This record gives sequence, structure tokens and C-alpha cells, in this order.
Amino acid sequence: MIARCLIYALALLSCIVPQAGSPLRFAAGRAVTHEGAPLRFAACRAEMGRIADSCGVQEASFPFENVSGESVMIHVQTSCSCLKAKCDPDRLEPGASGTVSLSFDPYHMSGDIELRAMVTAVGPSEVKADPAVLEFHVFVETSDKWDYLPVRIGALALKRSAVSFPDGESVVRILCANTSEKALEPHVQLVPDFLEARFEPAVIGPGEEAGLVIRRSGECRKTSFAVKAGNGLGLIRVLNE
Repeated sequence: MIARCLIYALALLSCIVPQAGSPLRFAAGRAVTHEGAPLRFAACRAEMGRIADSCGVQEASFPFENVSGESVMIHVQTSCSCLKAKCDPDRLEPGASGTVSLSFDPYHMSGDIELRAMVTAVGPSEVKADPAVLEFHVFVETSDKWDYLPVRIGALALKRSAVSFPDGESVVRILCANTSEKALEPHVQLVPDFLEARFEPAVIGPGEEAGLVIRRSGECRKTSFAVKAGNGLGLIRVLNE
């Protein structure tokens, strides 16, 4: 049985060629078939290892066979919009083989990520089987050194775009940085009379951190003001009621 499954998996591998520029991996492991399951997969888990968030779409393929004895339609649903699924073909006759391909886009993702795809076979009989679960595991490393400052106004990266003054406090500070290779002199605009806002230092060197210091005088109300950094323009909100 094991030998036959290995021969079957190798035959499928020899028929599928990855497209240039699109990394393709095949799930590894023993053949997986549950009692009464209409589909037999060569493996149900893909270990993608460590990748950078800038490396582009990553693909894994899961070869399978229709062992149900009847013609079936294949439906695939994934656990995250970042994971796309395709089944080729999506209709199989008894004994026919197919492949479920999972594509993962790591852009703006980070950390240890476990994703799943549920594969359901629908045939003419009324017998319903639980979907096969395919697992996709990857660790994404961020390539953005400023990922801890998620708000962007041009070349200015900020920790947050909204602040509130705690009771008894008159000053709050937003950590920011110049992500460009040139000196940056950001400006505040349309600041209400009861607030004072300035950058310290006023000119931020390339790749250096700074602070947007906001000071209130007297009672503070809900408001906002503008920040201009190079060609970028954004709003800083004050949430106090």
C-alpha cells in the first residue's frame, strides 16, 4: 500500500512543472485517507519554512485521487483571504487524479502563521463526508525596519495617528521617524488654539527617530490637526471629549 502511494505521488510530481518566478512546493508526508473519505491526498500539510514578506507569492500543491467510486465536484474554502485555492480539475471521475494548489501572499504579514483549506467532494449520492483539511504553515519575517511605526505620512512613520490626554496630563508624545535617505522637516497645520504641537527635533535626519509633542492648555476637546511631511499630508486626531 505504501509503495503504491509513493509511486502515485512521484507520478504526479513528474507531471507538474512550476512556473518561472513562482515558487512551488509539494506537501510532504504519507498518504492520507480517512475511512469513507472520497478523496485520498498524498499529504495534507505543507511546511514552507521561513520567508521574507517581500519574497512574493508562495505556492504549495497537494496531489489527490478520487477514491469514492463516483463522479465528484471539488470545492475548496480557505481560512484566510491571504490564502488562495485552486483545484485542477474541479470535477473528477472515479479513480481520476487532481491537485489542490494553495497560494499565499506574505505582503504585510508577519510571524508564525498557520492556515487551512477545507476540501469538499460533492457527488450524486446523499452520503456526506467531512471535508479534507489541508494545512499550510509558514513563518514570515518582515523586511520593513519601521514596521513598529505603522502610520505613514509621506516619508514620516508614526506610532499612531490618534491620542488622548490622560486625566491630569497636559502633554502626550507620538514616536515617529524619517524613513527616507534625506533630512525631513515635517510641519503641523490647522492646530486649534487650545493645543500646541511641534516636532522634536524640528529637522529629522535620515533614518532617525523623533517625537511629535502635543501640549494642551486648559480643557481639551475632541479635534484634529494636519501634519505635512514632504509630499505627504495626514491627520492627527485628539480623542478627548
